[in-house]
Amino acid sequence: MKGFTISLLTGGLLSSACLALPSPGRPTHGSWGGSGRKAVYFLRVDPAGSSVVAIGIDPDGKLNNSTSVTSTHGLGLQSQNASTADLTPTPIDPLQGQQAVSIGDNYLFTVNSGSDTAVMFEIDPNDPLKLTMVGEPVPTLGEFAMSIAYSSRYRKACVLNGGAINGVTCYCVHAKQGLVPDGVGLREFGFPATTPAQLGGAKGSGSDLQFSGDSTKLISVFKGRNKPTMTLGHISVFEVDQDGKIAATATNNRVDPIQIPFGFALNGNDLQQMYITDAAFGGVVVSLDYGTNKVSAVAVVNSTSFAASCWAVWSSTTNTYFDINAASTNIGRVDPSGKLLGLINYPKELAGGVDSVVDGTMLYMMTATNAIAVLDIQSGSLLQTFDYSTSDDRQFWTGLAMYPAEPLLSGGIY
Repeated sequence: MKGFTISLLTGGLLSSACLALPSPGRPTHGSWGGSGRKAVYFLRVDPAGSSVVAIGIDPDGKLNNSTSVTSTHGLGLQSQNASTADLTPTPIDPLQGQQAVSIGDNYLFTVNSGSDTAVMFEIDPNDPLKLTMVGEPVPTLGEFAMSIAYSSRYRKACVLNGGAINGVTCYCVHAKQGLVPDGVGLREFGFPATTPAQLGGAKGSGSDLQFSGDSTKLISVFKGRNKPTMTLGHISVFEVDQDGKIAATATNNRVDPIQIPFGFALNGNDLQQMYITDAAFGGVVVSLDYGTNKVSAVAVVNSTSFAASCWAVWSSTTNTYFDINAASTNIGRVDPSGKLLGLINYPKELAGGVDSVVDGTMLYMMTATNAIAVLDIQSGSLLQTFDYSTSDDRQFWTGLAMYPAEPLLSGGIY
C-alpha cells in the first residue's frame, strides 16, 4: 500500500487480544441525545488519500459552515462506469453501496477501499467535528472494502469487502487499541464480483452491511450478476450469539425479485422486518425468520416515479421507510405493509438523492449535485440546500452518517 503503513500482527496475537478485552455491557458513554451537539459526516473516497468530512448542525437542524476534514490514513478506490471504454470512475457513489460510515457510542468507523483497511475514530462529544484516530488502520483481508457496521451491544465492528475477494471481516472494538481482529479471518462469500465495483458491469458487487437492531444478526446484501442474464442478489445472515461471537458462515438467501439489492433499512418497531432497495424497480419489504435466518418477501414496492432506488432509511417519527432515488427527485414513503403512501418531491436541479440519514423529522440527503439537502419528512418541504466544495470533488463523496447515532443503526436496541 502506497503512502501509508499498517501493523500486521499474527492471527494468534490478535485473537488473544480480542478475547482479553473486557466485557462491553451497556455503553457508559455516548448515548442517543448526547451533549446536544450534532454533526453529519461523509467519506471522501480519494485515490490520493481519503478523508472524513464533518459538518456541524445548528439547534434548528440546519447545517452550518463549521466543518472539519480528517485523514483516514488510507487510499480510496472508486467504482467504474462499465459503459465507458476506459472504465472511468462513476460521477457519484464511488463505492456503489450504503453504510460506508457508521457511528455508535462516541465512535466513527469507515473504510479505505483502495488500501483495504478499516479505521476507527473517537468523536469528541463536546466538539463532534473533532475526530481522533484510535489505533491504526487494520486490514480487511479482502478487496474493495465498502461498507462497515458497528454493534454497540457487543462492541464489534464488521466490514463488507465487495470486490473480487469478497466477504465479511470482524473486529473487537477497544477504546485504546482500536479495531482488533476477532481471529476468524475473512468470512468469504465467493460471489462473482470485480475490483473495483463496476456500475453496469457483468458481475455483482457488495452493497450494505448492518447489525440487526438488537445485534443478534449481522446482515449483508450483495448484488447479483448482470450478464449474460441477471441473477438474484444475495442476502446473507450471520448469527451472533449471546456473548457477541459472530458465526464464521452465513445463511445465504436469494429472494425473488431482488436482483440488484443496493441498501436496506431496518424497521425500528419490528426487528424481523426491513426494506431492501433494488436499483431496477424500487424495493421489497422482507421478513427475517430469527430461528432459521431465512428471508422472505412481504411486499414489492414499485412506482413509475422511482428511478434507481438505491438508498433506504427508516423514520421512527413517522414509522415509515423512505426510498431514495439516485435518478429521480422523488422520495417514496413506504409503510411496513409495503404500501406506497406518497412521494416527497424536491427541486429537479438537485438531480437525485443518494446517501441519507434521518433525525426526528429531518432528512439529510446527499444529492447528485455538490449539495446536501435537508428536508422535513412530515411536511415534505425542502428546508436547506447546503453547498459543499466544488463539482469536481463530488465524485468522491459517500456514506452519510450522523452523530449522535440512533440506537437502531448501531445494534443498540436490547
